[in-house]
Amino acid sequence: MSAPAFEPTPNQSQSNPNLGPALSSLLSRNEAFSSNIAKDKPDLLAAISKGQAPKVFWIGCADSRMPEGTICQTDPGEIFTVRNIANQWNENDDSANAALTFAIEALGVEEVVVVGHTSCGGVSAAIDAALAGASAGTPTTALQRYLVPLAQLAGELIKNGTVAADAPKAEFARKLTTANVLKQVENLRNSEVIQRNWKTGESTLVKGRMCNKVRLHG
Repeated sequence: MSAPAFEPTPNQSQSNPNLGPALSSLLSRNEAFSSNIAKDKPDLLAAISKGQAPKVFWIGCADSRMPEGTICQTDPGEIFTVRNIANQWNENDDSANAALTFAIEALGVEEVVVVGHTSCGGVSAAIDAALAGASAGTPTTALQRYLVPLAQLAGELIKNGTVAADAPKAEFARKLTTANVLKQVENLRNSEVIQRNWKTGESTLVKGRMCNKVRLHG
């Protein structure tokens, strides 16, 4: 199944009777979007058909309520995005680091931003794991393993007195959300990609190219 990006296929949402209502609705709306952007923003469509030059690299949460294009009211081509549970940055994540490298060294991104949000399920789960401590046992699932660094950060907040172990969960979550964003900015600052950009500015992807010096935000 292929979804039309900017060139709609008529009635594609109705061509496959095996689609459920959710996918049928998405395809129908995508067809409408493709038709509308061609009429309303032909210059934009022509520009992005030739390539992309986003200035912002967005590291956000995969939460369905946090789509960067919607909440920032951007057009296609403005933001290059990596989203995962609880907007974390791991130096050993080749997928995320490949995206960052490409964004900086091939596309010319200038701003890198880590975006947290309230009511984050990953933050809530990390708090639960931190409070459970050793009784939680060894992480056995992908989600549990993925949240280990965030649970450790939650534990550090308790140890250093930033938040009490018996604090209301909403208060704990608010403080962990903020601390998590700052931690991910620190992780980015120490990453190979950012350090190379700041020290030499040379691209490893385009020979002889000097990259924009990026700024980190969180």
